[in-house]
Amino acid sequence: MNITETLEGIGKEIVQNYTNSLKVGDKNVTNELTNSIQYEVKDLGDGNYQLLFGGIGYWVVVEGGRKPGKWVPVQPLKEWVINRGLAKGDSEINSLTYLINRKIKEEGIRPTNYLLNILNENVERYADIIAKQIGDDILSFIDVITEKELKSALTSRKQDLSIEYKVDKWLNSL
Repeated sequence: MNITETLEGIGKEIVQNYTNSLKVGDKNVTNELTNSIQYEVKDLGDGNYQLLFGGIGYWVVVEGGRKPGKWVPVQPLKEWVINRGLAKGDSEINSLTYLINRKIKEEGIRPTNYLLNILNENVERYADIIAKQIGDDILSFIDVITEKELKSALTSRKQDLSIEYKVDKWLNSL
């Protein structure tokens, strides 16, 4: 296993926990949001990685909320009212959609913070997993150096310099 595979495993776990939170929190009316949640591990070079999360456009509002002050788009809100079965008939649907929209305009939408909560609850464990993997990667690299280079380094009396140079070069490439 390497650091990318480790981050992939963490990403899968977070997506699973996040989609479970959506279901438990009753934010999963059509499964559209749940099915859209995904992650990506990006290798930025120089040993830097990003673990990114995203989903369908309104995912950001579900996760981070919405400040008061603006009306929300009517059609998606109307579809939400229909999918929830909150009203029947055009007049009742339109009325309820208006009332909900006005309340959102006045009060905003509270954030769920599901992703933030998952990260906060697991940050130490994730840090330990990542640190262990980085340590394993370094040890594997040192094993390769010592196995390949140690014989020639010993014969040329440059053992310390050679190993130190290779490790420094590898660490600078992270």
